[in-house]
Amino acid sequence: MDERSFVASEGKVVILHYDDHFGNLGKTEREFWTRIVFIPTAALVADSKGKIPANTVCEAFLKGKSRTVFQQAAVIATQKFKKGLAQLICEFKSVAEKNEKGNYASFAFEFSEPEKSDASFMGEVLSFAQSVDPDAVQSFKAPGLIPLDSIPADELALLKSHHVSAVTSEPMAQLPALNAA
Repeated sequence: MDERSFVASEGKVVILHYDDHFGNLGKTEREFWTRIVFIPTAALVADSKGKIPANTVCEAFLKGKSRTVFQQAAVIATQKFKKGLAQLICEFKSVAEKNEKGNYASFAFEFSEPEKSDASFMGEVLSFAQSVDPDAVQSFKAPGLIPLDSIPADELALLKSHHVSAVTSEPMAQLPALNAA
């Protein structure tokens, strides 16, 4: 898949929840996935030219380098800002990549505190997030995917030891930044 296939190759969202899974999704089999549940900002809705409806809760699944980069950015953001992800703006951008299999796109993520112009939107997001049943969001079951927290620790360790991925061993300094040229 290249970046032309995405609904949006860059934008800003508010992350309501994320969780990890293992399994098959689409044409990809036996992969670790991170599911993110988010609300797009008004600017992203407008930029999508109708592909993303307003006032919509969306979800996306990340694998490989995008998954690693997102998880690292999320941990850094919560430590840096001392806030939950639902109180921050997450900016994403597709990054052209190339490996032995050919060209592909991954995503870079950067979190920031909302600007004053985001105050009304963030108020709506927080109000909405408080009204959503967290069990309903977390109980999502995608066909072919198993939540990692439901896999016994010894089986998960075995899965991880047999799953070979070059991206998980990359140092953070080599991960893409949003402002990279």
